[in-house]
Amino acid sequence: MPDHPPRPPWPAMIAVPVVIFLCWALPRLAVQLGGIEGPWTPFLYQYFLGGLVFAIGLVVIRVSGACDFRRPGDRTWFTALVLGYVAYALMHGTVTWLAYAIPFKGVQG
Repeated sequence: MPDHPPRPPWPAMIAVPVVIFLCWALPRLAVQLGGIEGPWTPFLYQYFLGGLVFAIGLVVIRVSGACDFRRPGDRTWFTALVLGYVAYALMHGTVTWLAYAIPFKGVQG
């Protein structure tokens, strides 16, 4: 048995500080781009940090071998995951844009 614990692989030693930095920087970037109370700030925040978590999940399933691109079904599902995320973000962005672009006169009482 070795006297010292095994060192983590170098990609993990780089990835962890990068992820911590991105968790600090992405919300600030969302506020800078969308304004402190802008309608796009929650959208940017959600899809910046959500995209980071989603990307980490995709990397984990690829590195662990759970998704092997040599299997056609895995390629299909991986593509479906990525396109689904993009499609949902586009749909959410479209609905957000329409909510602010179409005037609403309110309820007449």
